[in-house]
Formats: sequence, structure tokens, C-alpha cells
Amino acid sequence: MIHVFGHKCLRRLLRIAYMVHTADECVRNITAYMVHTADECVRNITATLVDKKQPFLRP
Repeated sequence: MIHVFGHKCLRRLLRIAYMVHTADECVRNITAYMVHTADECVRNITATLVDKKQPFLRP
């Protein structure tokens, strides 16, 4: 009886640990994606601004 209970408890702990690990991975991926996207966005805005300024910069 104790063995079965211990086994169920262990499985529950493993499941929680797995969920926490997965959530951690997920958060890390989302953060990396957001940083990457923000970086892309800034790069695009900068490129657009440089593009718009270029006619004025030409002699």
C-alpha cells in the first residue's frame, strides 16, 4: 500500500517537475522570440528612417 502511494506521489512530482521544466523552456523561447522580434523591428525602423533620410543626404 505504501509502495503504491509512494509510486503515485513520485509520478505526480515527476509530472510537476516536467511541467515546470516545459514552462521554463516555453518562457525562455518566448523571451528569445520577443527579443529577436524587437531587434528585427528596431532594425527595420532604423532602415526605414535611413532610407527616408537618404534623399536629403544626397548632394
